[in-house]
Amino acid sequence: VDIAIRLAQIFKYRLRLQERDRRKRIAREYGLTAAGAPSASKIPKTPNPKKKFGKTERELQERLKPFSQFHTLAEHQMLFDNMKREKETKARIKELVRLRKNGITKLADEEVYEEEKFKREKRKETQKKL
Repeated sequence: VDIAIRLAQIFKYRLRLQERDRRKRIAREYGLTAAGAPSASKIPKTPNPKKKFGKTERELQERLKPFSQFHTLAEHQMLFDNMKREKETKARIKELVRLRKNGITKLADEEVYEEEKFKREKRKETQKKL
């Protein structure tokens, strides 16, 4: 019985060590800690090479954070990029459908339509002021 208890304690201890290593690996992969640095005060200040994201992109990053532990940093970045591209594509399709409903069938006519629309809106605003 004594040996079984000790083996169970060793098993639990090894599981705890494995979980600790997994968490450290994830923290290093995603740049949450400086690898090998004893304290944050000794880390040299370097400009952040990451791109600056807009509000919607930051929100998307926040929503995807819980999933980052299930794949590598490269896979997570690829997932984020693909979701961002999907959102942009959907917005473009929506815009093209709106143009099609207004009778625009060629991309060259899109710019002319947008200029005319801007002029109409500006005229309406000036008429409302008067």
